[in-house]
Amino acid sequence: RYVGGAIIVKYQNRASVIACGLDNSDDFLNPSYCLYSDLIERYKNECDYLDLFGLASNFNPSSMYYEFNEEKIAFNPIIYEFIGEFDYPTNKIMYFMFNTLSPLYAKLLLKVRHLKVRIKGN
Repeated sequence: RYVGGAIIVKYQNRASVIACGLDNSDDFLNPSYCLYSDLIERYKNECDYLDLFGLASNFNPSSMYYEFNEEKIAFNPIIYEFIGEFDYPTNKIMYFMFNTLSPLYAKLLLKVRHLKVRIKGN
C-alpha cells in the first residue's frame, strides 16, 4: 500500500516537487514528513536547491494552510520569495479581461450552485 508519492522534476542544480499526494487515513502515520525527509536526503548531494512545492503566504495559525507551512519550515529551510512571478501580463487585454471577469464568473457559479441546491431541496 502506498501512503505518499511525488512527481519531481530535476533540472541542472534544482529539483522541484511538481505534485504530491498523500494518504492521511492513518492517524499514526505522517507520510508528508517522511516524503520530504527522503527527498532532502535523496537530492542533498545532487542539487543546490530543492523546491518542496512552496509555502502558503499566510503564516497565521488560524490559516487552513498553517500545518503545511509548519511541516516544511520544520526542516529549517532557506526560503526564497519570488514577488510577482505570475503577474507579468504578456497580453494586456486578456490580462484585464481575466482579472475583471474571473471574479464575476466565480460569483455566478456560486449562485448557480446555490440555486441548484435550493431547487433540489424544495
